Amino acid sequence: MQEEVQEGHRPGLRDPIQVAHEFLENYLNLKGKRSQPIQTLDDGKKIITFNLDNGKMIELRLIQPLGNDKRGIWAVEAYRYIN
Repeated sequence: MQEEVQEGHRPGLRDPIQVAHEFLENYLNLKGKRSQPIQTLDDGKKIITFNLDNGKMIELRLIQPLGNDKRGIWAVEAYRYIN
């Protein structure tokens, strides 16, 4: 996927918010609205929290698998539901 982005395809993979939304909709079949500012961890990972349409909350942790820079793609590393 990184090669596709470098060739000019799928530029949205460089945007952690877009990656998070696509993950919610395409892999978990959920819709949500971002509820908190993006949290950036010391290791460069990002935490994005969403309020879901069903009243629950979900937290996604995103990484840049090939290193932290503006050219790298983002991917969801893990997610968890929050009470």
